[in-house]
Amino acid sequence: TKDVFDTIFDMEFDKFLNKYKSLGFTLNFKQDVKDWIKEQCFNEKSGVRFIRNKIQNIIESVLFESIDDECKSYTFILQNDKIKCSKYKEI
Repeated sequence: TKDVFDTIFDMEFDKFLNKYKSLGFTLNFKQDVKDWIKEQCFNEKSGVRFIRNKIQNIIESVLFESIDDECKSYTFILQNDKIKCSKYKEI
């Protein structure tokens, strides 16, 4: 059900963020970005592994284009139905 999905998504999203936090990164998301990622992950027939992999693929594909040796904090925004990543700015 949608409630179960929401719970699983939130847990997996938090695990993903904590993984990067343990590596010294700060990833900042506006709520609309998180909602968009959640929408992309929703599939009634898929399980936890699909959700986890989808979160990772969506965020890392954008992050890796922006990553910089000198910067450890990034902000994600939604622009024209696409996620953009930039060096940290207060949101």
